[in-house]
Amino acid sequence: VLMVATFGSNVLAARGTSIYSATPGGSSWTSRDSGRTSADKYNFERFNFDGTDKIIVVDGANPPTVFNSSLVATDIAPASVGTGAKTNLLALIASGTGMTGGLSDIITVRDTSQFNSSGSLLIGDETFTYTNKTSTTFTGVTRAVSSSVAADHAVADVVADLFPPAVSGAKHVAAFKNHMFYAGMSANKQEVVFTAPFLENSFSIAVGAGSFVVDDEITGIKVFRDNLFIFCETRIFKLSGTSEATFAVSDVTRNIGCINGDTIQEFAGDLIFLGPDGLRTIAGTARIGDVELGTISSAVQSIFNENISSASEFDSIVIPDKTQYRIFFTKSTTAEPSSKGIICVLKGQKFEFAEIQGMRVASTDSFVLQGDVIALHGAYANGYVYRQESGDTFDGTSI
Repeated sequence: VLMVATFGSNVLAARGTSIYSATPGGSSWTSRDSGRTSADKYNFERFNFDGTDKIIVVDGANPPTVFNSSLVATDIAPASVGTGAKTNLLALIASGTGMTGGLSDIITVRDTSQFNSSGSLLIGDETFTYTNKTSTTFTGVTRAVSSSVAADHAVADVVADLFPPAVSGAKHVAAFKNHMFYAGMSANKQEVVFTAPFLENSFSIAVGAGSFVVDDEITGIKVFRDNLFIFCETRIFKLSGTSEATFAVSDVTRNIGCINGDTIQEFAGDLIFLGPDGLRTIAGTARIGDVELGTISSAVQSIFNENISSASEFDSIVIPDKTQYRIFFTKSTTAEPSSKGIICVLKGQKFEFAEIQGMRVASTDSFVLQGDVIALHGAYANGYVYRQESGDTFDGTSI
């Protein structure tokens, strides 16, 4: 079960290339979306930009899919895709200069190497199209398109690709400051793409969309308080601001990273994640400067060392009413009865740990419904979705 997610009064589950829904306690599943060519592990984000609850799903191989409250699926498939590149003007453009797509209609810039061979540009508030390029010019230019107005543009003004890279194949998704953020695309593993405000499917930078690149491969993204944290293999960044005009990326650390995005959770007023040396918290990592003290799992380090090196997959879940973080390790040669995990619990100002055994977890979700904590996980092999923290048996065996 590559995904389990609660949404309204339904549970969504993905198996292979299909997504199904069911009501808790029901006896059947309804197919909601199929036809993917392939799928990796799924990630999701619940959001509400326009007064309608929605959930967006990414799987690392296909276009992101949005489900509305009626569970109707719509793929995110932008009509136009660019590169998100930017350069600078080397020759001014006067507002009265006509550009209608002719051979002599050119824009001279510092460098065009990161742009597509044809496409759309934004300079100030004016939109241009071009049909070809040389190393320093865009040719076949038409100006003032898409209802924009011709304006004067000075030397050194920014020339931007109107559209960011494609988000098809995104592995990570997060809603932040009323924009949808996508990351983990196979063709752009260091890039983050965000939409225009209040729209999960609008990608024109003319209306507030955009993209940025970090200098490491992204392993996960997570909103925490007023920042979007970007976890990479060996570094961590955070994005602050509220819009394309004010978004700014800064370093949290350049010496430690997150080895698997499925381990990132908000827990006990912090972000917890699995680093190469065990469990870490964002506050501890930033405050202590990446020394050993930043690893909160040092008391059980040998267990983490063994599982980090041998596990093929990881997953995690938070049980908020117990202040518990649970991490599960999946190994290709270990059957479910012998599969292990670790419980991390915060007691006072101290973290304590315990081993758990008997769950081979493929996906997780937890939520609070009218004060009741619902903790779910999808099984690795048998197609079942299980509820944790319920009843007095362990999958039918008395506790």
